[in-house]
Amino acid sequence: MDRYQFEGYISDYIENSLSIAKRKEFEKYLAEHPESKEQVEALRSTILQLKNLSTVKTSDEFMVKLQQRVAKQRYAVPVRQENRMPMIFGFTPLTAGMMSLVVLAIVFVGYELMPSRSSNPIAIPPQITTNNVMPAPVNSAPMISASTESAIAEAQEDSSVVEEDLQHISPQLEEKINYVKTQ
Repeated sequence: MDRYQFEGYISDYIENSLSIAKRKEFEKYLAEHPESKEQVEALRSTILQLKNLSTVKTSDEFMVKLQQRVAKQRYAVPVRQENRMPMIFGFTPLTAGMMSLVVLAIVFVGYELMPSRSSNPIAIPPQITTNNVMPAPVNSAPMISASTESAIAEAQEDSSVVEEDLQHISPQLEEKINYVKTQ
């Protein structure tokens, strides 16, 4: 028997409602653990004191009045409304103001750190670009690999096919394409 089983059987032991096997097991536990004997005796004396208490006489209307008072208290407001601080979205005004300042600061810093479209992503000092420029060879032809040449040829063929298709679709579209090319 462990301590939890022992505590579960204390009241049955005092009321003498345990089976013989359980009672022997309980008494064996009491012999092995002297502090448990004190616990049983304390509970036994408490039960005897409760049995020896004098009864209190009340009026016949006591229960009705008690239930009415409990019902009134159930619907009573526990906190006065004038003592409560005003709330903004569940926060005190000070906390709400501080949180709004933090949000504004985050938005401002984020806006300042965001790159603009007109800014140059790589800033090169003018000394580097003007003083250290290597001249390009005069007589050399650009070196283009065979795969690059074939890709350029395919792109030119595709663009000519697209232009022919567009010319067949609409003459107005052809005028717009020519206008865009001249710009």
